[in-house]
Amino acid sequence: MTDQERIAFNELMEQARAKCPPAMFIPNGKQEEFIRAVGAGEYGSYFYSGGNGSGKTAVGSNILANIVYGKDVPNRFFRGQPLYDNWPYPKVGRIVSHADSLAEGGALDTELMKWLVPGTFTREKGKQKYYSLYHFPAYGWTIQVMSTDQDSEKFEGATLGFIWADEPLPAGLVGANYSRLRKGGIMMCTMTPLEGAEWVYDIHEERDPSERGPKASYFLFVDSHSNCKKCGIRGVLDHEHIEASLANAPMEEQEARRKGLFMFLSGRVYKSWNSDYRDENGILVKKGHTIDWGIEHVAWDLANSEEPPVIYQACDPHDKKPFAMTWTAGYPDGRKVVFMEWPDAECEPYHKTEERALTVKEYVDIINRKENGKFKIKVYRRIGDKNYMFTRRTRDDTVNSTALELVRVSKGKIRFVPSRGDNDANRHIVQDQILPQPWVDREGIMHTIPLLRADASCTNLHHAMERWKWVKNAGKALETKPRLGDQTDSKHKCFPNTIEYMLSHYRYMFPSEWLDDENEVDEDEERWERTARRQQAAAISGYSY
Repeated sequence: MTDQERIAFNELMEQARAKCPPAMFIPNGKQEEFIRAVGAGEYGSYFYSGGNGSGKTAVGSNILANIVYGKDVPNRFFRGQPLYDNWPYPKVGRIVSHADSLAEGGALDTELMKWLVPGTFTREKGKQKYYSLYHFPAYGWTIQVMSTDQDSEKFEGATLGFIWADEPLPAGLVGANYSRLRKGGIMMCTMTPLEGAEWVYDIHEERDPSERGPKASYFLFVDSHSNCKKCGIRGVLDHEHIEASLANAPMEEQEARRKGLFMFLSGRVYKSWNSDYRDENGILVKKGHTIDWGIEHVAWDLANSEEPPVIYQACDPHDKKPFAMTWTAGYPDGRKVVFMEWPDAECEPYHKTEERALTVKEYVDIINRKENGKFKIKVYRRIGDKNYMFTRRTRDDTVNSTALELVRVSKGKIRFVPSRGDNDANRHIVQDQILPQPWVDREGIMHTIPLLRADASCTNLHHAMERWKWVKNAGKALETKPRLGDQTDSKHKCFPNTIEYMLSHYRYMFPSEWLDDENEVDEDEERWERTARRQQAAAISGYSY
């Protein structure tokens, strides 16, 4: 092609693009994969988790355009797909993004103007600083545009058929948006998963990849280089420009910005929990802290083993949320297994529970039911938060601590002692126990395992241990402070705290020291009320109990 022919060709392409921009969109390989997944309509939610420059907003804008315009867009990458050719849901959509991206000239506003067909729509700002409403009169479509800083109540009301979140929705807006798809529809999220993507991560981890239907979710993780002229398929960016854009990103953001992988887990308190590691033979062990070692196994060991475990219960009590409780079996060879928890599988997941206040009598019944059900176990020591559990509070006509009330209501059978040590010291103990390390079994064979693990049924503990993070400093604070602060987030601390409480007291006890009949607890109520009062006083001064 001569230079003159090339110029003529480019002019024709520009004319065609001006008439119908989405007809001229040529996706890269990963964008095409996502386009076809959305068009097939087999899922209710679609997540394009991409690194910097991977074409997230471009693919989102073109999917929106092809849903609205349907067969009027002659683009081979979209045609023949059910959702693009014959949209079956309400023709009301919503775009949600950050206000600066929605502002005139912002990233999303610019991309929409690039790909929507001129003359087919009107738009208005209403009371917003950005264009908040698009009308496509010839196609019967209305698109709302909303910013993530609006109150959740603003997202209620309308029945929608399509939602596009350009970056993850704040957790408080998730339910308000999903509930708008009550007559059917899809949610699409294009994002670089930095902060605020925890709910997306939960969906990814809890989903069944083989499931299809309105409750199912599709994920595509996209590397920045998928849009590279050199590395990708039909990429449009220069390799060196991609590398330059990523070079100065903080180390903890690299995987998110480069590969589209979740970053919100950076800054975890217990980074090694359920991470993969290699055993003594170099074999990869996945989810290394999750094992099959539940109450049935522990009850058998208590009844039949020559070296039975010692049992600890730990509790992190609260006013509004339920108490978080775990039971741990400690073996003479150093292994420890959290084999039971409450709230358990019969309850709502703990991280989704906002409020559930129970009486002390109900907690006594729960503990008795957990320990005296089909499989019976005996507890050597119960440890509670040395502050909350042993602080006196007004209850009915009495002023007692939670610990003392548990003693009174259980008639002396359930008595907690205060946790020991400070938070930092206890976290160091936990870190030491969860790191894979050499361990020798009874036959003298060395293995590489974490000494502390948990049964697979302890889903609340696993969920919290995998997500508990240090609070991060931001903005000007980073000029004088490190990125990770000294405080931990409060959302996921409860179950990890029970492990810290347990280890603050832990030592292995031989059966003769606590399982024999002569060591049965004295059920004299008055005696254990005096004991609990001593424990309450000890909690103020420190470590004795």
